[in-house]
Amino acid sequence: MSCVFLAGDEVLKLKKPVCLSFLDFSTLAAREQNCRAEFSLNRRLAPDVYLGVVALTLESDGRLMLGGAGDVVDWLVHMRRLPEALMLDHVIERGALTPARIGAIGTRLTRFYTALAPADLSPRDFIATFARELHQTAAVLARPRLGLAPGETAALMAALTGFTRNRARLLASRVE
Repeated sequence: MSCVFLAGDEVLKLKKPVCLSFLDFSTLAAREQNCRAEFSLNRRLAPDVYLGVVALTLESDGRLMLGGAGDVVDWLVHMRRLPEALMLDHVIERGALTPARIGAIGTRLTRFYTALAPADLSPRDFIATFARELHQTAAVLARPRLGLAPGETAALMAALTGFTRNRARLLASRVE
């Protein structure tokens, strides 16, 4: 859905002009809106990483420029590049993912989510959305290019669908 450009200590993320069942980046306005939403949402937990949204412009001399004065041809999320050593796979590889680090992340996320206003979503709508997303996930996992065993994928999706059906009351109470 995006192209990510790594440039020294910076990262630029460009949304592809695609329209899928769960997102629509097909217009310049939609890509700008999504870039701004991504920046706004993610900056709350990573203010030192998410730096802004920048226009890609076409200048009068035909050059593309970031944040130029020409016509806007697309939008990008501007981020600070994280050190590779801090990527989760590297942390796990080094054995540095300790219970204390996991606990600290859990504490931070708990404080973050506790401070948010409750979502305006009925239990019925949540369960319908969850079921729809499971269906979409099943379709993606069934793609031959992923190389997943069809039997295992089908078993996983059956278990998730069964859980959703059998635990609808539990899910509804959590939403409430």
